[in-house]
Amino acid sequence: MNPPQSPFKKGGGLGSQNQDFSQSLFSKEIQIGIFYKITKKMEKKSKNSNLFWVFFIIAVAAVIIIVWFISFRESTVIEEAQEESVFNDLKEEMLEEQEEVDELSDWNTYESADYGYSFKYPTGWDIDSSDSSSVVVSKYYTNDKGFEDGGTFVVDVHQNTENYTLAEWIDVNDSIDNETMDLISTEEKILAGVMGTYRVATSGISGGYMNSLTVLHDGYIYRIGLNTRILTEAVDTQAEFDDLLDKMLQSFEFGGVEF
Repeated sequence: MNPPQSPFKKGGGLGSQNQDFSQSLFSKEIQIGIFYKITKKMEKKSKNSNLFWVFFIIAVAAVIIIVWFISFRESTVIEEAQEESVFNDLKEEMLEEQEEVDELSDWNTYESADYGYSFKYPTGWDIDSSDSSSVVVSKYYTNDKGFEDGGTFVVDVHQNTENYTLAEWIDVNDSIDNETMDLISTEEKILAGVMGTYRVATSGISGGYMNSLTVLHDGYIYRIGLNTRILTEAVDTQAEFDDLLDKMLQSFEFGGVEF
């Protein structure tokens, strides 16, 4: 008769089951530990990744701010330079205008009570206003070759009885004679706030320029003749006369409205 088998011997029983259970618990603890370590590493990586993106965004924002500041500074410098340039230009224009005013303050003034206009002309120039409808201001001298050089500023006034337009009146009453004159150019120009026709022409007979500015104002035609005849090759003298005639033209006024 064989003795009874012990439950703790080989082949099964409680001892084997306890050992398997212990190993199972140990294995789960290892798995949990590994999972915990992996989770911690992932959390650390996630934190590092978040820090990277935070620093990246800050860096990008800093670059944008720096670029904007540089651009804003450059635009400010450009604007300041432009403003300074405009200011200097205005200052220069004001000084030039002041010089012209100072120069014209010594000039004589002609006023037409019959036709309501006035203009200034240089001291030393002759004026013939015996006919109020055709006032002539002139300055002539004998050059070194015995020829007469100089210029005239002529204001002719005509009543527009036919109710012509300005272009019609010029075509009928002031057309260019191609046999004696050459028309160089025609353009619009303002006289005392009124738009007119400015023509540059040369004379083939007497020589020199026979320019004119014609306007229609309050039923009258005003024709301003700006004539220069410099027969010698005195370029400076020609420029001087042109400048004086232009200033006389700029001083022309209708009822206090200045050009």
